[in-house]
Amino acid sequence: MKKEMEASLKRLTNRDESLYSILYTSAEGKHFYLERLNLDRKDIRLATQNKIPIVGTAGWTENYLEEKTMLKLIQTKKEWGIRTGRNVGNYYLSISDFDFSMFSASYQKRLLKNLRVMLNWNKISNIDTRRGFHIYNLTEEPMPNATFYHLNKFGKKETIGSLQSQGRQAQGVGSENKTFGNNGHWYWKTKGCEAFREGMAKCHFLTEFSYEENEEKKENKNKTSSDSVIVKVKKVLTIEVLDKKENYWPTKVVYQDEKSTKKCFIINTYQKKFSLYSLSNSRVKLIRGHKVLFFSRKL
Repeated sequence: MKKEMEASLKRLTNRDESLYSILYTSAEGKHFYLERLNLDRKDIRLATQNKIPIVGTAGWTENYLEEKTMLKLIQTKKEWGIRTGRNVGNYYLSISDFDFSMFSASYQKRLLKNLRVMLNWNKISNIDTRRGFHIYNLTEEPMPNATFYHLNKFGKKETIGSLQSQGRQAQGVGSENKTFGNNGHWYWKTKGCEAFREGMAKCHFLTEFSYEENEEKKENKNKTSSDSVIVKVKKVLTIEVLDKKENYWPTKVVYQDEKSTKKCFIINTYQKKFSLYSLSNSRVKLIRGHKVLFFSRKL
């Protein structure tokens, strides 16, 4: 059975119905899959009911050991939890939880396209959930918890998900409404916060880590700051598509301001309803991101 599974997994590069039959039709298949993920461990698995730890909030985040295996938990509760922030080999485990269900169908389609760009570019597999997607991450450095955003066409930040890491847990694959979608690597491996943020930014997703959100709240108590800025574009110098293989990736616009200082901002494909060079000698509204300004509209 193991040799058949290994051979099938080597042949598969995209979603395939045979993968589901291999992994989910037998207890042996499920156990094999979790062996490969290395998550069926006492210090990682967690008994849950309605997505809440059965042992209560006290204890499970530290030294609690779950004696029941993942398969036993699924058989009895139809679900199990994965404690994030734990070591898996030489890496740290975290889970990206995306939820697009509260948006309109057209906006969901746009977000899904951006997410698929990231998955396909990095050859990452995902877990399909009832309301969105999970991605399992391994990083060389411990990751703080985070919130994911996307800028809508009005320049407003929309919350699209979160990063579950320190002191958190998420429903594991094989639980109810949690199915594996093969797309290559079973984990997204990055070095740490900045590498993770850059990977998310390539599909126009913003990442704000918990320590940044706390700092921002402290700053807002002392002063009122705007999320937007209006600039004068004296001349557009260069226009660079961030990846020419994918025509819907964001574009980097380098320009000179009123003081002839070279600066840049990012503009998304769906906003390009005019020639970008027509922005010369015009005023534009930009939205502040982390280290990057994003185009909102031409004034």
